[in-house]
Amino acid sequence: MTRTHLVWSAPGPRARPSDPSGPPRHARIADSVRRVDPDAFGDPVNAPGLVPRSGDVVLARVDHVGEPDRLDLAAGRTCALFEGDEIVVAYGDDLSPERFEAYVPPNLEPCHLVATGGVAALVATACEGSPIPTRITPLGVLAGHDGALLNVSAFALRPGTPAGPLPPVIACIGTDLDAGAMQATSRLVRGLVRARCRVGVARVTAIASGSERWLLQDAGAEVVVDPTDLGHVSTATLDQPALVELMTGLLTHLGQHPLDVVVIELVSPLCDADSGTLIRTAAFADLVDGAIIAAPDAAGAVAGARLLERAGVPVIALSGTLMRSPLAVRVAFSASGIACLRLEELAQPRRAETLFMDVAARCIEGTE
Repeated sequence: MTRTHLVWSAPGPRARPSDPSGPPRHARIADSVRRVDPDAFGDPVNAPGLVPRSGDVVLARVDHVGEPDRLDLAAGRTCALFEGDEIVVAYGDDLSPERFEAYVPPNLEPCHLVATGGVAALVATACEGSPIPTRITPLGVLAGHDGALLNVSAFALRPGTPAGPLPPVIACIGTDLDAGAMQATSRLVRGLVRARCRVGVARVTAIASGSERWLLQDAGAEVVVDPTDLGHVSTATLDQPALVELMTGLLTHLGQHPLDVVVIELVSPLCDADSGTLIRTAAFADLVDGAIIAAPDAAGAVAGARLLERAGVPVIALSGTLMRSPLAVRVAFSASGIACLRLEELAQPRRAETLFMDVAARCIEGTE
């Protein structure tokens, strides 16, 4: 199996408009900007005609607390939000059919906080019955002491050369936001760790979230990387080349660590624009040795498995909230012939080791 890696590079800084209005004071710094050195924070800029772009670091005031009602902090904990709080977050897009679609706004007018990890966007459409998003007012995009506007891309990791070939790679993918993909990923990591495997995790299609990254660390992953590490607070609107570059860049970084297995998590559901685009690429089929599908029902599980198998990715197990229904499990297994595993089974060392040995064998076959 040939595994190629791309090294991500950041764009250069932009010129800073004039009219600073003072530095942030007592502001809560979100996980989305955790890689930005707070010592680099200069003045917030709110000049007429300023058009923000994805990744720009913005100081904002919380006007109304809706959803989310908390914020993952760069310091490593989650805090409650209150009206009047000043927060430092990053602009980014979010396309969630189960909630809403939101984009980087064209100006610094009031907008919304669309992710617990700290992402600012303007909601364009919302799913009927979805919670009211938290409203914020940007006070200005932060500039550095050198006069350039701060963007998370300027603080991204620079992946070097992998220490050797990648270990076996297992992907965990959900068919929708309520499929239980995050739970399946964390339980799989836990099972692999209990089986004495050194595990690295790449959260590939995702929006900034500290709490989900911390969960994987709590499960025992030795290293966890996500799009923010390579300068993207969200992958919602990335095109195919950017998604492939992101995935290979994250795996290149993991390849520098002595790992026995890599787990890729596609946080965005299977048919969302970013995940749906990525799984159809030759690079994804080349790098992934086996996949676990998390689904809420039998139809979603079977459809997801067939979609992945058509893309050249073998599905090694079905899991997720599907497992709450014994009948749904029987239907899914009858239609697919793929093992259906409860979350607690994924966390069992013997079961996790069996999955690992399965993908390891496939990996060896692919290199012959």
